[in-house]
Amino acid sequence: RDPATRGQYWWLFVMLFSTLLPTLAHASLALVSLFTLIPGRVQHWIAAWFKEGQEASTLGKLGRVSFVTLVTAAIYLPVYLAIWIVGHYRVVDDALIGLFYGIAQAMGAV
Repeated sequence: RDPATRGQYWWLFVMLFSTLLPTLAHASLALVSLFTLIPGRVQHWIAAWFKEGQEASTLGKLGRVSFVTLVTAAIYLPVYLAIWIVGHYRVVDDALIGLFYGIAQAMGAV
């Protein structure tokens, strides 16, 4: 927690970020499959929208837009989170050092 030694903990941030990348990939997959968790009635509406999409009706377009929005969110949100974490390195660094210092205190190591 000493500001004089703060730059020596870059490895902590690299470790967190390297383990965060697979987590973000899993979050992306979870967001893509989010439609499986919505109620069955809504799932049937979306399926009907896709079926109607063969005739290029308004409901078909709505089904395509909802699917594209879901896929875009699944890609954009994890990438945005990763960019935010890198951009706010100091905030994340302070939080990590505080967390690990608290764990060390709880164990009696400090």
